[in-house]
Amino acid sequence: MNSLDALFDRDAAPVQCWGGSVAELEGLLARAAQLPGTRVLDLDSEKLPDAASLFRALAGSLAFPAYFGANWDALDECLNDLEWLTETGILLAVRRASRLLEKEPEGLDTLLGILDAAARKLEEPQMGAVCLRRMPVQFRVLLQEEDKESLAKRLEACGHSLPEFRG
Repeated sequence: MNSLDALFDRDAAPVQCWGGSVAELEGLLARAAQLPGTRVLDLDSEKLPDAASLFRALAGSLAFPAYFGANWDALDECLNDLEWLTETGILLAVRRASRLLEKEPEGLDTLLGILDAAARKLEEPQMGAVCLRRMPVQFRVLLQEEDKESLAKRLEACGHSLPEFRG
């Protein structure tokens, strides 16, 4: 089993942290981009100091509809839908994750909750007449930080402890 198999395994935690280098992350993302039906999102947290910049980055990367309201509720709604995407695998990687939402640290707890819940919901098959998305989507989030201690402190401060990805 390679590291991508472990990341996309059905039993893998949807949100994981990783102490690998940026160069190692780039290699992992290049391999992930070659997987059929997989969309890779590569975000640098240094460019995401606040919620507004995060909303713009995610809306652009995931082609959110024009009605996206650029707030936490709208992010939750769009991430739980994604019916406009054709991919069945999505990998969201955040480089230097200890700096994510640095200007709005309270937003990290909200974001992690939304990402985890959306990933779990998207994996479940959807049935019914009103559902346009029939195939489950594996949505994985990888928070990269070479300084694992700084990320662990940020996560702990907002009440989270994430499993470590073993790339």
